[in-house]
Amino acid sequence: MNSVLLVLVRDGVMAYVLICVFMCALICALICALICALICALICAGGLNYVLLVLVREGVMTSLQQKAIDAQINTWLRGV
Repeated sequence: MNSVLLVLVRDGVMAYVLICVFMCALICALICALICALICALICAGGLNYVLLVLVREGVMTSLQQKAIDAQINTWLRGV
């Protein structure tokens, strides 16, 4: 009886540990995915906008062209 109880407890603890490890890995993956999404949506769009503003200042494109491209970028990346 003691050996059966010991096996059940040991297996239960092992299952609990495996579930905890799996959940921690899942939470870390979700956090990483959220950070990547924020980087793509916020930083990339802002960086591209600054490049476009430099091109406007250098006379390569007009302000209206920059605004049109920026609107397309914001719609595509941010869904705004």
